[in-house]
Amino acid sequence: MKETFRGFLSPSFTQVPDEFFDSLMPSLSESELKVLLYVIRHTLGQKKQKASISIKQFQKGFPGTDNGCGMEVKAVRRAVNSLEKRRIISIERTADESGMKTANSYSINVAY
Repeated sequence: MKETFRGFLSPSFTQVPDEFFDSLMPSLSESELKVLLYVIRHTLGQKKQKASISIKQFQKGFPGTDNGCGMEVKAVRRAVNSLEKRRIISIERTADESGMKTANSYSINVAY
């Protein structure tokens, strides 16, 4: 059973670009919507241009901070790939010295 929401604790905010509501939202799937909002929260919401986020963090969140998107790995990957293909987000793929994949860096595409 889903937990009942108690209400917002404080008036803290994450700015979301108007284009999200005006243009993108109607065309996004539920998975794309969740992933994009998660990227926005961890970039614009933390006053950063990009954020390092692992697939596990998209799924379950940053420990002690949030609960992630609550999605299966396949759904996260599908949404991430679709958002990148549509040029809504950018992904900087990273690996350590041995070539092992590490958490990628995500940013929203901003037209200057």
